[in-house]
Amino acid sequence: MQLAELIAQECQVPLAAIMLLRHSNANVQDLRRHGVSVEEYTAIQPIESKYDFFHPHKERIHIVVVIVDDLIFRPFRVTGIEAEGTEFSIGSEAFRRFKSEENSKPWLCRRFSLQPLPSTAIGLRIRGWELSRTRTPVQRLGSAFFNEIAVGISASAESLSEQVRT
Repeated sequence: MQLAELIAQECQVPLAAIMLLRHSNANVQDLRRHGVSVEEYTAIQPIESKYDFFHPHKERIHIVVVIVDDLIFRPFRVTGIEAEGTEFSIGSEAFRRFKSEENSKPWLCRRFSLQPLPSTAIGLRIRGWELSRTRTPVQRLGSAFFNEIAVGISASAESLSEQVRT
């Protein structure tokens, strides 16, 4: 089943309101080593970048589906902006240590408020985002292969998906 379509049904949002965000395995390993949560890493995004859920020139993102190790980590509802500043000023101490090791310039960022959502997709392996596509970590409606990203879902999970929506 197409991942974005499943999430749109479960969350009752249009496809344009969904972002599929694939965190790199190397970054996730470094996050874990520093004690940074995937949630915090997802919540802090550079302003006006392809990762910005409220980018002023793109459709506003209401649901971000986080993919880690080629598995659906969790969908989150983006409920607002908690803070703006550099990633060093709005991140936790662990996040600041993680970012300082990257030796990158501090970006002006937003820290979004994210609400974890239930989904039948959590823990499922994705298809359609092969290794040759890892350089494209963000997919929105209209992106190169947004509609090709799928998950294998059983009939019982589809029934559960119906229950989640009601």
